[in-house]
Amino acid sequence: MAGLGRKVFTAGEVLTAANVQGYLQDQVVQVYDDATDRSTVLGTAVSEGMVTFLKDVNTVQVYDGSQWVVVTSDPTITDETAPYTIQETDANQYVRVTNAGTVTIANTTNFDPAENVAVFADGTALTIVGDGNVTLSGDGLSGTAVTFEVQDQFDLVGIVCIGTDSYRVVGNIVGS
Repeated sequence: MAGLGRKVFTAGEVLTAANVQGYLQDQVVQVYDDATDRSTVLGTAVSEGMVTFLKDVNTVQVYDGSQWVVVTSDPTITDETAPYTIQETDANQYVRVTNAGTVTIANTTNFDPAENVAVFADGTALTIVGDGNVTLSGDGLSGTAVTFEVQDQFDLVGIVCIGTDSYRVVGNIVGS
């Protein structure tokens, strides 16, 4: 069950089991070794709003009513070689492209609005393109057939989802 919120107890008030459960226990961050440990302990006794910390991956997770979702995580830097297609797992992470080539945003990427990826252009001549099914906008251009050239080696380009299959490309880029 979800927590009952905040309560200011008065002197002499009886502390019931329901008070302890609803105002204390259901509102703490529960700590588990890993997701398997959490599943074993909680079983099906989960409810929307429950918060846990998993020690194996050092993340806080909240139950959204159907699944456990990460509240916070540290972004990672992943090295990739071009050509590379941005993956759904790249959301809110850093991708370092270590050679010249093309980075593609595809309609299978499935970022949610406001999710983003930062692309480091460690290689020269990096190009950002859509797969023809997504709209890219930036540097005064917008459409499904536009491409963006990263201006210099070691530049950082941000790609932000602004809607379903629609992304904004920002950074030291020029449309082509």
